[in-house]
Amino acid sequence: MGLHSKEPREQEKQQEKQGSDRLYLALYLPRWATDCLKRHEKQLALSSAPLVLYEREKGAMRLQALDEAAERAGLYRGQNLSDAKALCPDLVVREMDREYLGALFGSLADWHAYASPIVCICPTVSIPDVRTSFGDLLLDITGVSHLFGGNRQMLTHVTGRLERAGFTAQGAMAESIGGAWALARFDPGRIVEGEELQNHLGPLPVHALRLDEKLSFGLEQMGLKTIGSLYGRDRKALRARFGDRLIERLD
Repeated sequence: MGLHSKEPREQEKQQEKQGSDRLYLALYLPRWATDCLKRHEKQLALSSAPLVLYEREKGAMRLQALDEAAERAGLYRGQNLSDAKALCPDLVVREMDREYLGALFGSLADWHAYASPIVCICPTVSIPDVRTSFGDLLLDITGVSHLFGGNRQMLTHVTGRLERAGFTAQGAMAESIGGAWALARFDPGRIVEGEELQNHLGPLPVHALRLDEKLSFGLEQMGLKTIGSLYGRDRKALRARFGDRLIERLD
């Protein structure tokens, strides 16, 4: 069984102690909730109608997860359900069972024990492109990828296995947890080792630092829209204005 109960921050502390000789594989499943439902309700998988899941928020019913067809129709997370139905009369709607889907995501983590003895669920932060709040998967693959023929072959195998099971999946590898997470979401397919990581992260949006929406918005208001725009900035000034979390994530 994969050690999916370990918190990401504990992993990061171990990473700091062990140095940069680790290698991590991050997996992002952008349509986990709707993909999961289609696996369990075969008629949904066969239908071409857009599928959404909703939750009640402050007295309103708002979309929380969308499949590809719903996204192509112009629907979006947080949209009022009645507005979505007006735009898509053939919309298929289900209420989200967060507890059930969360339990299944834990099982999915265990399903990856074949690839690593340590599989961690990384909780999702509030960033604009999030389509599921169940998190991403992080695998410590230090010394493991040679069993699959190398890093590229392992990444292809792991993501391909998910795709064959009916899940939309994208992944990336890096020597830091934050780096692998950011690449998996914003520049998938990358395998970055050594000092090149900083260059690859530079063009990515500040959301890729796993910051909450309020902090990301504050940075953007200051014109700091990419990770690279933070390079070389006075760290004391950044900490004073945005707090320790920004410096922690940037490091």
